[in-house]
Amino acid sequence: MVLEDADVGRIAQRLFAAAFDNNGQACVAPKRVYAHQRVYGALVEALAECARSAKVGDGFDPTSELGPLSNSAQRTRVAELVDDASAGGATIVTGGHALPGPGFYYAPTIVTGVSNGVRLVDEEQFGPVLPVMSFSGVEA
Repeated sequence: MVLEDADVGRIAQRLFAAAFDNNGQACVAPKRVYAHQRVYGALVEALAECARSAKVGDGFDPTSELGPLSNSAQRTRVAELVDDASAGGATIVTGGHALPGPGFYYAPTIVTGVSNGVRLVDEEQFGPVLPVMSFSGVEA
């Protein structure tokens, strides 16, 4: 959860790194982000810029920041979740597709326009996709 007084410039890169650690294939990685509507737009754009600039490539290449998914079935699952969200009206801010070449690469993806009830939000994607949702207040 990102509250309205958050410094987006300070947290976006850290949030991206946590969510996309091991290409999102970590049980402790954030799987969705709820951001207060005051910082939502800036956070989405900052996360999208992180995704656009991340170097995806061979895990043995020291310049690669994100490697492949573990197997073809996992890449297919990630693609299905993104496609399902898109078909339901979500916006794919950046990414949203498999990358060409050998290996099970998928572009780092930021998704908006989703909510609870969408598979991408409700199910663990275990891949390089982060849905970002807005909220207007924190009630007990």
